[in-house]
Amino acid sequence: GFKGGSKESMTNYCMEFAKRGFVAITINYRLGWDQSDPSDQVLAVYRAQQDANAALRFVVANANQARIDTDWLFIGGSSAGSVTSLSTIYVSQEEWEAEVPGITALLGPLNTSGNNLTNSFELQGIFNNWGMTLDNAINPEDMVPSIAFHGVLDQTTPIGTGPGYPGGPIYSGSGTIHNYLLANNVCSALTVDSMGFHGLYRGNEGEDYRVSRAACFFKSLFCEDCSSNYFVE
Repeated sequence: GFKGGSKESMTNYCMEFAKRGFVAITINYRLGWDQSDPSDQVLAVYRAQQDANAALRFVVANANQARIDTDWLFIGGSSAGSVTSLSTIYVSQEEWEAEVPGITALLGPLNTSGNNLTNSFELQGIFNNWGMTLDNAINPEDMVPSIAFHGVLDQTTPIGTGPGYPGGPIYSGSGTIHNYLLANNVCSALTVDSMGFHGLYRGNEGEDYRVSRAACFFKSLFCEDCSSNYFVE
């Protein structure tokens, strides 16, 4: 919720990805917003995206030391972390400015906050766990393959499309994003729980299951053998 949590909560995810041959990195991003003003949460999303961008620049700058193939960078998270990841892929400076005029002057540019590195990066896919992003920012030229998990009854980050708060920007969740990807011939795997709320397959066993699926999905991209699917559980 951009209010609490830390990178340590993703340790098991990273260990499971590492077991499957991936270099796995978890980050902190800035937290906190005025909960009496829902519009302030939008600024928290922007700050988190700034920090994710800074981390990715650092990853690329240190790729040789960490033995990272920068041609195959993926991103993911759960809930707010997934919102951050989706924003990093889809929401540009210009699109943020269109949604929240003056945000650049208020918080600084997306790509120069956090460190002085100038390394560029390109993401090849996303591991989306009950996330959403600005609907107007989801353009075909930005689309990347996605594996997603979402509860149909989720009211925190809804699976469909709607305002994040009354009168606020329109967001799209995993279901809408899945349909956009399929319409543009981009590989997408979505698993939904028809009775699920916010968060599914919790605990280490559930995390291991989702990571295993995501690792297979990403490896299918290496082999140009990715298949779209939709599972209801």
